[in-house]
Amino acid sequence: MYWHIGECINREVLGNKRAEYGKQIVATVSQQLQTEYGNKGFEKSSITRMMKFARLFPNFQIVATVLRQLQEEFDDEAFEPIRDGSLKNAMILA
Repeated sequence: MYWHIGECINREVLGNKRAEYGKQIVATVSQQLQTEYGNKGFEKSSITRMMKFARLFPNFQIVATVLRQLQEEFDDEAFEPIRDGSLKNAMILA
């Protein structure tokens, strides 16, 4: 889901360019998503990470394949950092 949101914003809203008004767009989209779906997960920083993720990995089939492989490889306990977002946050900050 996060990849799809980032890709949609990059493609539909920004035209796959890093526009000068991008920060304003992110703030607006963040507010709209928080109003529609709740505050958790749709802060400006989260939206920015989604967009970055989609730019870094433009082919969703690769993302889906890797995710399936990870799910098969790890048991539920080992996979928890990916589900709760702590691994994602660590990877983005690295």
